[in-house]
Amino acid sequence: MATRYKNCAVCGNEFAIDQLIGHHHPPRHDKFCSPSCRAQARKKHGTERRFCAWCGTPFAAARSHAQRFCSQHCAGIATSPAGRRPLREPAPEPDDPQPGPVWR
Repeated sequence: MATRYKNCAVCGNEFAIDQLIGHHHPPRHDKFCSPSCRAQARKKHGTERRFCAWCGTPFAAARSHAQRFCSQHCAGIATSPAGRRPLREPAPEPDDPQPGPVWR
């Protein structure tokens, strides 16, 4: 069987596809030369900027997750019966002329 080569989608390095096919590297992962390049691509395309529903702080979250809070601390306060109070609206962007968070 002839060795096939491809260029990595992240770093551009050429790599042999036939070396990746096996138990630990299924053929669907033949876009990247290494696990670190695959992780970089996942981080770059799999996150979005969101605002914490409790404190309004911006944070990065995976698009596939329904994360609403920036930390476990904010999530714990917001979801505990003793600490509940109205959630804040997202903080405005720095270029936005509106004032700080608005209470619902």
